[in-house]
Amino acid sequence: MTNAFAKAYSLNLGAAAAPRALTIVLNLGCTDSHDWFNANIEALDAAIAAGRVQAQLVFWNKQKPALANGNVANGYIDYQHPDAAFKFVRAVFANQEPLRAAADPAAYLEKTYGVTRFAEADAAAKATADGVANSGVNFLPTVIDGDVLYSDEKMSELPEL
Repeated sequence: MTNAFAKAYSLNLGAAAAPRALTIVLNLGCTDSHDWFNANIEALDAAIAAGRVQAQLVFWNKQKPALANGNVANGYIDYQHPDAAFKFVRAVFANQEPLRAAADPAAYLEKTYGVTRFAEADAAAKATADGVANSGVNFLPTVIDGDVLYSDEKMSELPEL
């Protein structure tokens, strides 16, 4: 499977020459994405630092009412400033419940994190939706490791990071 996701609209972590490339599809308001991210971020950081893994994080605006605030939050990931964007992602996943409960998620994000909506948020959302459609992703979170998609009940079969 060739990578269906635009590098310009993803957080690309680690060396391009790493022997293992992962694409990780998440949503900032998804509780399952939250759980996976928080359970695996230390191992992912270590694998990236050791040069074993290159990770591409993409954020899908899945059309599901429970993800509406996450879809808004995804629009605040500024891919042109990846270090700040990854810090923002970590912060939101570390304290996701206020985002999920916010009546006005944009105002909450701007006040809490001092962020502004990414100028190319709509293009990023479309590119990610196209990547999802072209790769067969159906669930959040999904990890693509080579040609294999891990999600839902298959997530437990993902090889160690």
